Amino acid sequence: MAKTRLLVFAQHALYVSKAILPDFRSRFSKHIFMQPQLLAIICLMRSEDWSFRDAEFHLAKNQALRRALELEKIRDYTTLHRFLQRVEQGTIQRALVETIQQVKADDPGASLAVGEAGMQADFSSKN
Repeated sequence: MAKTRLLVFAQHALYVSKAILPDFRSRFSKHIFMQPQLLAIICLMRSEDWSFRDAEFHLAKNQALRRALELEKIRDYTTLHRFLQRVEQGTIQRALVETIQQVKADDPGASLAVGEAGMQADFSSKN
């Protein structure tokens, strides 16, 4: 089964996010979600122009996407909102840029676009 561009992006975003953030904010964290998973979801939200509720919906209905992000549970969108409030915008931008660079390296024919609201990815191959 061929991987969709969304799954490829999610896998790269998780890989990049693991290099940027520690798994947990502190040793007292609930250990339900890892910070890299949440950052990867935020990158997906930015690239796909999803709202918090859109992200919750897509994660709930797409098992392959949950697997790509190594998610065992789905929480409501407030978990993402709280994470977004505490993570620095520069960290999100760095993760998004590095993810797009990795995807582009894997598929040189992918075209990328920068939208007004920030980076947006259009990974349609030119083949």
